[in-house]
Amino acid sequence: MTDGTTLVGTWNYPTPVRFGVNRIKELPDATARWLRSRGLDVIEVEGRMDGTEELPLDCFACARARRRTLLEAAETRGVRHIALGHHADDVVETWLLSLMYTGNSESIPPVRSYFDGAVTIVRPLYELQRRELVRLARLANFPEPVARCRREDEARRERIRRVFSALGRDQSRVRRQLYWAAVRQYEESEEQD
Repeated sequence: MTDGTTLVGTWNYPTPVRFGVNRIKELPDATARWLRSRGLDVIEVEGRMDGTEELPLDCFACARARRRTLLEAAETRGVRHIALGHHADDVVETWLLSLMYTGNSESIPPVRSYFDGAVTIVRPLYELQRRELVRLARLANFPEPVARCRREDEARRERIRRVFSALGRDQSRVRRQLYWAAVRQYEESEEQD
């Protein structure tokens, strides 16, 4: 594997890279076939927990376990970049979840380095909205995503989505305003560091 190989989590819509790693559960056959048909290698990486997590995992602990798995897989294979499929709606939802449930105003950064810069996570879809990605996925004949979590319907993130749905026609404008607020907050926090 070369130094420029990229690792991508495939639980969201994939980005054009050469190497893929799945999340903790098994990658659906249709998704694996779609990735391979575009010249991507699909390697299953077994998720692991560090033993301190309480089961069942909440969303933050699950995300931390998945991120740790990806980072360790990347470091083990000499992969320097991981491209994740987080989009603008994820940024807004994560920022609100953080504010509401932890009292912190942290959001998803577009780029973050780990292990003193040995591995960098990038989010190339950061500014795109979910509906834009759904349309793009249809145009690319990407298989319909399967439910990512058995607890998704009861998850806090789903509650946030229902609040947005209740906004009706204002939803898009409110999401856009919150997105830019989250971006500004992230940029200000980076300037302070």
